[in-house]
Order: sequence, then structure tokens, then C-alpha cells
Amino acid sequence: INRELEPFLDETWERLSSFILQDLPFLREERRRRLRALREVLDSHDVPVAEKLRRVLEALKIEVDYGSNVEVTEEELDLPAGRRTVQVLRLGRFALFYRTLDGEEVGRFNPQRGRWERIPQGFSREIERAMDMALKRRAAELIKLPVGRIAP
Repeated sequence: INRELEPFLDETWERLSSFILQDLPFLREERRRRLRALREVLDSHDVPVAEKLRRVLEALKIEVDYGSNVEVTEEELDLPAGRRTVQVLRLGRFALFYRTLDGEEVGRFNPQRGRWERIPQGFSREIERAMDMALKRRAAELIKLPVGRIAP
């Protein structure tokens, strides 16, 4: 079992690493640290295979959980207008939105283009409401956010 499990764990790490690189850009440093630590465990001859398996499953569970929760973080992003500190709203693995701290600009991450894009200011209030819900400062309600194409 050990001889068959070790290559499987290495392959799983490779697939997880590739997935994270292609995923939405959130918690990048935390996720990279987790991958590095997992790689060190997998490369260690002192760690039992059962512990390696536990660590791989734990990393996979954390990544799965990202798909079903929302959070708001403060980050520095390279935006079309330059580097800015913003609040980022993550809706699972579905969408990322940002709002500048002064509320003057809102935008989203476009996964097809691999970059942050500004969206019409009319979405500012909806993004602010969504952030308040994610931070549990407001009761959950239906809101409209631009998740598909935005008409010009």
C-alpha cells in the first residue's frame, strides 16, 4: 500500500498545485505556504505515509471549503489605475469583487482575461451590501452583482 500511495500523494499534490495556480487569485500567499509545507512533508522520509495522507486530505478539504464560503479581505491590488488598497469580496470560487476604501471605484476579477477590471459605479452599493452580509453586519438578502458579461 505504501509503495502505491506515495506516488498517488505526489500526483495529488501536483494536481492541487496546478488547480491553485489556475484558480481565482485569493489568499495567494497562504495557499502557497500550505503547498510548500505539504511538499516538505511529502518529501520527508521521516514522516509516516498515514500522516502524509492526512495532510493531503486536510489541504484538499481546505480548498473545497473555499468554494462554499464568502469573505472580505483588505488587499493591495494592481488595478487599471495603479496599485491600490481595496476591500475584496470573495464569493466562494465563483467571483471576486473589489471596492476601494473610499468607495470611489468598484471592480471584479475577470478570469478569462486574468486581470482586475473596473465595473460601473452603479454596482458600488450592491457590492457594499454584499460585503456587509459577508461580514455579518447585515441580514442576508438577494442582491444583483455582475457575474456575467456587462453590457457597455
